[in-house]
Amino acid sequence: MMSVPVEWEQADTGASALGGDVENEIQCGGIPVRLLLSSTRVNTSAFTVKKGASIHEQRGQSWFIQRDYSGHGGAYWKLFSNLGKRVATLAVDGRILRG
Repeated sequence: MMSVPVEWEQADTGASALGGDVENEIQCGGIPVRLLLSSTRVNTSAFTVKKGASIHEQRGQSWFIQRDYSGHGGAYWKLFSNLGKRVATLAVDGRILRG
């Protein structure tokens, strides 16, 4: 199995546009640090608010996971960004399989 290197980048959260003191957050492959347990694992327990077929973050954020019923290659969850774009495919324990 081939591993893909993870790149870290500084994300601008738009503090100047919001007029508040919002801190920048480091992202791993586009996934916010607040959702990560490690560089290869997403904290799926952070998603507690069920809305239809998807489960959203409790903190009022708009990131969400959705059950992947195809299950190819060990996939169990699909992680979506606040824009509704699929960011990663996760195993049942939150390991990032593809992303």
